[in-house]
Amino acid sequence: MGESQVVLSMHQPWASLLVFGVKRIEGRTWDSQHRGRLWIHATAKVQREMPGAPSQEEVEELQAFYTQVHSLDGHVPSFPPAYPTGVLLGSVEVVDVLPLAAMEQWPGLPESCRLEATSPYCFLCQSPKRWVDACVALQGLRDPPGLRLFSWRDFGDVRAMLAPPPRGTEQQKQKPQEQRDAGGRKRGDGGGGEGSGGGGGGGRDTQAAAEGAGAPGGAGVEADPERRLRAVRKKLRQVSETEVG
Repeated sequence: MGESQVVLSMHQPWASLLVFGVKRIEGRTWDSQHRGRLWIHATAKVQREMPGAPSQEEVEELQAFYTQVHSLDGHVPSFPPAYPTGVLLGSVEVVDVLPLAAMEQWPGLPESCRLEATSPYCFLCQSPKRWVDACVALQGLRDPPGLRLFSWRDFGDVRAMLAPPPRGTEQQKQKPQEQRDAGGRKRGDGGGGEGSGGGGGGGRDTQAAAEGAGAPGGAGVEADPERRLRAVRKKLRQVSETEVG
């Protein structure tokens, strides 16, 4: 696979749904600075005490959820024909990792994407590629069947939309007042000119520190599949209420 490749181990059926482009957000409890190609590996155990393939009930439940999610965009997803475990499935491109609060505040984000956002940190994925190893002639990364063109950039740059004013803007606003105080010419507006001075860096430092939190090294495995299934059931109810409304 080349140098400096990052692999993420996931439980089935979420792993295959991501590689087939059905699932567009991978949820985690931790932030990550990784951007670019991310390889997806299906862990051998679906749950801690349940080795083997996922149950048919889990597969049907998730397929029902993503069918309703994509129907909001007038699209019918193509689901994986199987959900193998203990194998490398393919890869996706991670374009950004956002906290859940940013996803909720993202102006213009389709409701279908909002319904997928359920975890503290959301890995925004696109351009899925599945690994084909059936024969030498076909070996390599291939587009999943029925793949629909999708790009997170179509909805705008959420970081620019939610970012604080640039530092230069604050300095330009403060500079005229500082010049008047230092020159001593226009002091007729009252008061004392000894105040304030330099704050304003703390918020940016805090933001930088928050964005600097990295993912654990090496391959990662998400925890508590049951918790994720409960989140899916909750979202299914929300979708049903949206359609009724």
